[in-house]
Amino acid sequence: MNNAIINRGTIIQNGFDSGRLSPLCVVIHKFPNAGEFQGKVYQDDKPVGSFRLSVNKSSGNKQVNIDLATLTPGEPRQPGVQSTERFDLQPGGNAVFYVSSGRGGNAVTVNQIGLPNFVVFDSRSLDKGDVFLVTLLRPGQYKMTNTVSKIESQVKVNYPAAASAPMKSLALQTTTVGAKQFGATMLEMQAIQGLAVQCNTPTRLTMQITQTFDKPPVVSGAGEAKTMEAGAPRPGKVTWRKPGTGH
Repeated sequence: MNNAIINRGTIIQNGFDSGRLSPLCVVIHKFPNAGEFQGKVYQDDKPVGSFRLSVNKSSGNKQVNIDLATLTPGEPRQPGVQSTERFDLQPGGNAVFYVSSGRGGNAVTVNQIGLPNFVVFDSRSLDKGDVFLVTLLRPGQYKMTNTVSKIESQVKVNYPAAASAPMKSLALQTTTVGAKQFGATMLEMQAIQGLAVQCNTPTRLTMQITQTFDKPPVVSGAGEAKTMEAGAPRPGKVTWRKPGTGH
């Protein structure tokens, strides 16, 4: 039997930032036009990796999954060092940027080759059409903020309802962020349910837990209510495919 490795940090994570991706966050950007692009990966705002992206009509890929963790070596690269890692995408396809493991804190920028000063995409400054996805594991009340416009929304994450059968996948919750408000001022969802936020304005999203929820009592066969053990920590239209191990 294989031993599963659990990243406890993701379970108790209290905050999320679209400009500092962690294993529970995903950013999606559409590349409408053909071209050759150079991507740079950052960790804590320091350049640590790079990749090439070719958007061309001969590609059969409508989506490409780019794992920033695999492009992040232990030490920062020297300025100008190029990566041989290459991805292909058809025009109009989506690039999914995610972090499969590690402590996170990653960002990514993409420039068109030949135009080094023209930033096509920067995950620290999302724009119209970009999507931020996050999976909230810790039950509680969260404040979601667009730090660019300072508008806010609330997200309530409940414990999953008890079920006798294995839990089925929960439908993805969706909302939007506009110049003056979010699509919903209050969202309610269950732990492990994904949330997709479509950007219609310049955006950097943060989500911070403001209140953790106690685990609801569980009734035993004898009718006795059981709560958390003393000293236990308190748990606190988008189309995409979950990134796998390949590109």
